[in-house]
Amino acid sequence: MIVNWSDYAQFEFLKTLDYVEEHFGEQTRNKLFNSVNHTNDILIQNPFAGRKEPLLGNDMIQYRSILVSDINRIIYFVDKGNVNVVDFWDMRRDPDFLAKRISNY
Repeated sequence: MIVNWSDYAQFEFLKTLDYVEEHFGEQTRNKLFNSVNHTNDILIQNPFAGRKEPLLGNDMIQYRSILVSDINRIIYFVDKGNVNVVDFWDMRRDPDFLAKRISNY
């Protein structure tokens, strides 16, 4: 079992890390970074740990999400024994925007 991050998810995560460091400091940035690494470890052991995302489901892919901080989730799906992360989501955003972003994946 491996966790694959899409280019877009990596971009969003790195952008978030930069923002957190600029506004809240390096210690908070490191805390978020470590939380994401811990979540990756959880997903390797239990890929279905995240909850199903009913707004994102379709016949082909069942998207799931797992909380990594008070305001961030990892959006992913499981396919052929691998976890595929498609987005690093700030939950303060409009959920309809997430659905549009994911539909382009």
